[in-house]
Amino acid sequence: MKIKLNSRLLIYILSVTIAIFIVNFGYIGLKMKPIMQSNVERMANAHAGKYANLVRSYLAEEMKISRTIADEFETMQDLDGKQKMAKSQALLEKVFSKHPYYRSIWMSWERQYLSPSWKKNYGRLRIDVHSHFGKKVIIIDSLNTYGDDIGSLYYNLKRDKTDVLTDPYVDDYDGVNEMVASVCSPVLFEGRFAGLAGIDIPLSRFKEIISKAESLYGSTIFLVSNDGIFVGNQEDDMVGTSIEDVFEGSGLNILEKIQKGKPFNVNYDYKNRGEYYITFYPFTINGKDKPWMVGVAVPRNAIIKESTAAYRNSIFVGIIGFFILSIVIFIISKSITGPLTHITKTLQLLAKGEINKVKLLKFKSKDEIGDIAESTNKLVEGLSNTATFAKEIGQGNLNAEFKAVSKNDILGNALLDMRQSLVKAKNDEDKRREKEEEQKWATAGYAKFGELLRDNTDNMEDFTYSVISNLVKYTNSNQGALFLLDAEDDNDNYLVMSSCYAYDRKKYVDKKIKTGENLVGQCYLEAQTIFMTDIPDNYVTITSGLGDANPRALIIVPLKFNDKVYGVIEMASFNVYQPYQIEFIEKVAESIASTISTVRVNIRTVKLLEESKIKSEELAAQEEEMRQNMEELQTTQEESARRELEMNGILNALNSSYLVVELDNEGNIVSINDNALRLLGLSRENIEGSNIRAIQSDEELAEFEDIWREVMQGKTVKRQRNILRNGKQLLITESYTPIYDEMDQLYKILNIGIEVEVS
Repeated sequence: MKIKLNSRLLIYILSVTIAIFIVNFGYIGLKMKPIMQSNVERMANAHAGKYANLVRSYLAEEMKISRTIADEFETMQDLDGKQKMAKSQALLEKVFSKHPYYRSIWMSWERQYLSPSWKKNYGRLRIDVHSHFGKKVIIIDSLNTYGDDIGSLYYNLKRDKTDVLTDPYVDDYDGVNEMVASVCSPVLFEGRFAGLAGIDIPLSRFKEIISKAESLYGSTIFLVSNDGIFVGNQEDDMVGTSIEDVFEGSGLNILEKIQKGKPFNVNYDYKNRGEYYITFYPFTINGKDKPWMVGVAVPRNAIIKESTAAYRNSIFVGIIGFFILSIVIFIISKSITGPLTHITKTLQLLAKGEINKVKLLKFKSKDEIGDIAESTNKLVEGLSNTATFAKEIGQGNLNAEFKAVSKNDILGNALLDMRQSLVKAKNDEDKRREKEEEQKWATAGYAKFGELLRDNTDNMEDFTYSVISNLVKYTNSNQGALFLLDAEDDNDNYLVMSSCYAYDRKKYVDKKIKTGENLVGQCYLEAQTIFMTDIPDNYVTITSGLGDANPRALIIVPLKFNDKVYGVIEMASFNVYQPYQIEFIEKVAESIASTISTVRVNIRTVKLLEESKIKSEELAAQEEEMRQNMEELQTTQEESARRELEMNGILNALNSSYLVVELDNEGNIVSINDNALRLLGLSRENIEGSNIRAIQSDEELAEFEDIWREVMQGKTVKRQRNILRNGKQLLITESYTPIYDEMDQLYKILNIGIEVEVS
């Protein structure tokens, strides 16, 4: 039986929906209670962990204060006993005044660290600061003078040297027994136990934290110490009692589990109120303490009531949702089947190829039906455009406008690829013809300049003008110049403009460019072509009868042959040089450089022949002049030898008759003759190199310094002095004469003296 799409949608969807509802609610009925129970247990565990961390943070703050006090006491190592006690009391009073809720704050000093005369490793003095009926009381007492109390808290901390949180204990405050717990920190000097700082915290401190804890399904939260005492409980009458009393006869070993310090939970009839889920979460302050526990007790009946109410509400919501879903499905099915009928008719026409009969669909919906209608319209438009484009391509119109529907449009992209192939084939043919024209132009140019370079002359200027003028014309440039390096001086760093050409007129411009200067000089140094289309203002202008204008292109090519650069060609044009023209100019420049090398060799050969003839004549004249100079030199040498012989005779006579000492500019003895050595009674090794001041007496030294200053000013100074040698009185007449070198620089002092015996 043929059923309409609208009816089928209603039957199928509603049937499946009913089946899903039945299965879903059956499953929820079976799983709701255990799932709810599991969730509540997880929440209770998290609740216990949360408040365990909260209580730990409070106690950690108190332990931090205790540790800070102990650290402060550790800085008192260098103080004497009285100073330690005084500073300790002042510090405890200061801390107590800032924390009035403390029951007591105290400090015990080992006596051996207070009194050097106490040699025993036991005995202590305790300072206790507490409040008594609202007034601060300070008690100082002496304990353990006959030995430590083995097993006591103080003894254990003295042995373990670690911070600790104690179990709760009862103490008397203002005549009332009150339960407190203490945080204690040891005082260490160089690793040795020197004392103990502690704070007594009332359990009421924790009552405030626990009483304000939020309830979870009627839960009760409590805090238990390591020895099983309720430190805090939302039920006030339980504080100070033992948890074993609550679990008496249960066989659960609650205290043993608490002391192990690991999280655990139990199910138990809590105080005859019905079954409770009770979870315990441990915490310590420094990891070495005996762990305390935070517990949360949640009643099971509250969990069951919550799960039952949730199941009942879910069934009610499901029934309402089923009726709403039925109505929505009916409306949706009608909105789908109506438009599909129109779309089907359109697709039937497209399947027959009757595109001209198809009308665009008009649906304003923004859902999938609207998307189908929009896609159908795009299909119709795409097929129409494709048919039109194919017709244009068939008529040879390769520029017809067409755009593929998408990147995955196989038909449209195939037509575009076909057009691209046709366009590429046409462009390749145009480029081939253009390449042939460029090759033909370059070949003719190579032939033209080959013939021009073969006809070079010995005149460099005529040759360079012929080259630059023809190159400017052949490349349709507007002007050009050829620069050459001075061929006579390899070290010359200037490029000289050999020839230039512009607008069929020869320009004689005396222009020199230093290598490395502007673009021409840079091209020479780098030996690389420079091609520019963005030419700086005022770099070069092209002049004609119509005025001056900047060129559009500038090319500078080095004249390089065998890795040697002979010069540079610079050309400017209103037309941009094409790559084939640049390549042509570079190859022609290489041929020009080769020809320039040949021309220069020829010119240099002629010049060398002329210079050789002139130098031959000059050489003959120089030989005659040299012969005359040799005769004069021989005469001079003979005269010099005669004078040297006379001088040696004078020096020998001087050394044999006088006392002679040579000094440098500092007064150091450079040389001394035998007469002076005999007079001084010293050896040459002991006196040469020493300063002449060393042989002056104290009375003579001041006079000598005056003489030395005049000698340094270029004066010759004489003096007489009496000395006693070998029992004889001698009169010494001596002179100090400055000696200058050929540069008129004073380089030594000559001391000449004569001795006369006084009767």
